[in-house]
Order: sequence, then C-alpha cells, then structure tokens
Amino acid sequence: MATDDMPRHWYEDYERGRPGYPEQVVDLAELAPSATALELAAGTGKFTRQLVSRIAHVVAVEPDPGMRRLLVAGCPGVEAIDGTAEQIPLADDAVDAVFVAQAFHWFDNEPALTEIARVLRPGGALVVMWNVAKGSAVPSITAVEELLAPIWPRDSGFPLDMMSGDWEPNAWNLLPSLQRPPAPVNYREFHICRWNQRF
Repeated sequence: MATDDMPRHWYEDYERGRPGYPEQVVDLAELAPSATALELAAGTGKFTRQLVSRIAHVVAVEPDPGMRRLLVAGCPGVEAIDGTAEQIPLADDAVDAVFVAQAFHWFDNEPALTEIARVLRPGGALVVMWNVAKGSAVPSITAVEELLAPIWPRDSGFPLDMMSGDWEPNAWNLLPSLQRPPAPVNYREFHICRWNQRF
C-alpha cells in the first residue's frame, strides 16, 4: 500500500480502527523477559505495545514514516527502524523471536523468510498472526465488498472475503515455504491457534 499521499489523519484513523491481539500470542514464542524480539511491519505499534510490556528489548521495523511516527509516539521505549521484511536492517543472530501481526501477506515469502532466518538466533521463534472475524462483520461491510469486487486482484492471494470467518492463511504458502528444501528457516512446528475475543 502506498501511503505517501495519505492525509495525516489517515494514520490516526488506521490506529483507532485496527483491533488488538490476544495477550497469549506473545507466549507462543516462549521468551524470557530479558529476550530481544523483532516485529516486522509493525505499523502504528498496535502489537508492539504488547511486546514492550513483556519483553526487555523490542525492535520494530516499519517502512512507512507515517506509521513509524505513531509507533514511536505510542511506544517510546522501542527501537523503531525503517526497513522491510526482505531487507531487515539488523545483524545476523540478532533476535530471539520475530513477530508479524496482520502483515505477512505483504511480504515476498522466500526473501523475507531468508532474512528472518538470518536475524534469528538458533532455536528462535517466528510467530505470524492474523485477526479474522468469527461470523459476519457487524455492521455489515457487504456494500464495501460489492464496491471492491470488480477491481479486486484475483491473483493477489489476499481474499476479499477474509472476514467470512472460514478463511485460513494457506493462500500465502507460508507452510510450504518453511518446509521446502533447503528450508530458509529451521522448521520445527506449525500451529494454528485460535482465540475468540471481542474487540
């Protein structure tokens, strides 16, 4: 998404309208409080704030300066860096875990996973998450879906009906990318964890 021409209030609206994430997601990486965590495509810091409350050193990589502005304002203790998943501006073996909240679908899988493997310490964790509605959206977004349907790119891998509740993140081939030899990351386990949460 090109946001260079977005009005300033767009970022505040984006931050206000995005749901948060269950606290249990941080636990999936099994990190000590003294660990170093990296969040890729951190946006305005919605998930970053949860990491900062639990992890000693958090690095947030976000390419959009408007997003980073809100990220820094909301997370003063975080190290916010301009960068992308395909070119992570960190040294090898720099972090204990990498988190991606609602953003992996924007990545180019192979180069991103190669970079993630490079910056992860041995035995590190990769946690990828999406918020998906359970049931139909309220209020209804049918009018928006109908407006977008004629111009929605069918080959994008990002389903227009993601909010249907039946959606799984298989379209982006994350699991096959992890398992394909030679695997860019040390594939150990893959879990789909679900939480029901009201926003």
